[in-house]
Amino acid sequence: MSATTRVRAVLPVVVVDYALTHIGYFVVMPVLPLMLAASLEAQDATWIGLCLGALSLSMRGGSLFVSGWMHRSSVRRLVTVGPILVALGFTVTAYSASPIVVLVALILAGLGFSINGTAVRGYVALRLEDRAAQNTAFSIIQIVVNVAAAVGPIIANLLLDSAWFRMTLVGSAGLFLVAAVVVPCTTPRGSHLAEGATRPPLKLLLVRDLIVDPKLRRLTAVVLAGGFLYGQFFSSFAVMVNEATAEPLLRAGFYTVNAVLVVAAQMLVTTQVNRLMKGGATSVQVLVVGVLLFGGAFALLAVGGGGIAMAYVAIVVFSLGETVYAPMVNTAFVEASEGRPVVEALNLRQVAAATGEGLGAAAGGWLYWEMTSVGREPLYWGALGLFALLTLPMLVNRTRSEPRGR
Repeated sequence: MSATTRVRAVLPVVVVDYALTHIGYFVVMPVLPLMLAASLEAQDATWIGLCLGALSLSMRGGSLFVSGWMHRSSVRRLVTVGPILVALGFTVTAYSASPIVVLVALILAGLGFSINGTAVRGYVALRLEDRAAQNTAFSIIQIVVNVAAAVGPIIANLLLDSAWFRMTLVGSAGLFLVAAVVVPCTTPRGSHLAEGATRPPLKLLLVRDLIVDPKLRRLTAVVLAGGFLYGQFFSSFAVMVNEATAEPLLRAGFYTVNAVLVVAAQMLVTTQVNRLMKGGATSVQVLVVGVLLFGGAFALLAVGGGGIAMAYVAIVVFSLGETVYAPMVNTAFVEASEGRPVVEALNLRQVAAATGEGLGAAAGGWLYWEMTSVGREPLYWGALGLFALLTLPMLVNRTRSEPRGR
């Protein structure tokens, strides 16, 4: 069976799952803080932060705590249970005014999202052993996510104008329930995440391997750097655009342009990346190229004097970096974790990416404000551009390997 045929075989699961779950996700996330403020208005604002933080942590790391059960389960079961948990969590959030109940409900929703995402990516990794085929499938995921990112916020803001907070959550829960019914029907029977594994996955001890294992350590360093820069997208970038213009369409367009560019360019970039890998380029080298493009976007902001026009130019370069970087993170961790259970490989990816993005978002939400208050924004952007250059030594191919195939 050719690589193209194998990729087509996994597409029903990938496209249907990510379309339904991520439209549901992006319908809720742009207005969730306002929903929580309305439903928890009698509570201290700290509860809103706790609820949002708990949801984010659970979404990114929830699968760590159920990895043994996931390892033993079929993909069909996981893509059923995961969306049901999200639907349950969002429904409870819609109808509860208790901060503790909402906190637990959002943790449950995040866990379901983490289970579902890990299951689908694991299914891709098991069915596609060739690096180029994996990268193509993960690129299609990236396209679907960005289409959802363009459509979801429009729906959210239409509902927001009508103050239909509760209906937004309930409608999103409905999409996740549809996914729980439809996606298992597209998943072949007998697909288990334990396929080919000789042991159960590590849990919290896998963090040690990110530091001790030479291949993982090198990859983790690049992903931490890339995640830190990627984390600026909804932090310092958002502040910059809001300060550059008060025009709502220009503010919204900044993110729409990103989504449209990723959708338009992703497969063209993926084709070129796959050719590079067939020519001997490693996954780490491809990731470094993406990180350097992120750095180029920040360098443009540093020398461009600010303003909305330069912000749009920077987002074009940033989006190009995203098309190179984001799909390859999955492929790189699956490749570097060869011989490990697939759940463990994807949990390693979760830890590294979440740590980098979390630190980046925190820096963007704190340090950029500090620099803005003293008129030193170019210094912040320039520092990010220089930070990206620290990954340049990783372009040296120390672990050349031949592309794998069936």
